[in-house]
Amino acid sequence: MVSRSVSGSATPAAGDLEGAQREVDEAIKNWPFAGFHMQDMAALFTQIHIYLYSRNGAAAWDHIRQQWPALEKSLQLKNQMARGLMRDLRARSALAAAASSAALGAAAETESLLAAALDDARRLRRERVGWANTLADRIVACAHAIRGDNDQAVALLRPVATQFEELGCRLQTAAARQSLFRRTSGQESAAAAAAAATIFQQQHIQEPDRMTAIYFPGAM
Repeated sequence: MVSRSVSGSATPAAGDLEGAQREVDEAIKNWPFAGFHMQDMAALFTQIHIYLYSRNGAAAWDHIRQQWPALEKSLQLKNQMARGLMRDLRARSALAAAASSAALGAAAETESLLAAALDDARRLRRERVGWANTLADRIVACAHAIRGDNDQAVALLRPVATQFEELGCRLQTAAARQSLFRRTSGQESAAAAAAAATIFQQQHIQEPDRMTAIYFPGAM
């Protein structure tokens, strides 16, 4: 089901990408009003999650850049929650594209994409609210991971996992734990894997690594 809100809960959790894409396409096709409304923002949110789940960071980044001018013009970003969530979405798209560029050895492009993501992290901190700081910390953790600085990435992933748990964001908590599972060793890795698996199973997530790629691109 494609969410009609910007809650961040709309994801292709069942693994049915074709079905999720079909719902987005139908929602856009059937929306009768010109301009960029909350429904368009929900469709954008879901479309980017489909790309991230598919590990198509370049498509995610291209799509959100194309849609961003219309989003800004619509004044939807005057709302703090919408502004924060959409900046985080743009940053995650840039991070996913950066991870793909890094894998190809394109250092200059990778750094340009990371700079874009980190700029959104700075903008999130200006909101001066706890949840926005958590989103910013997530972005910075992923950037460290993409740059190959595992120690710095893990040092941020630990508190971010706790913060998402305190915020009640279960899938994002599980994704943070899954990232820690992949980036740590020994008892910490085992505990993180068990914590992530419990939530993923409760939420009926079929492919935990792909779900993690939505919320923590480049951190696996």
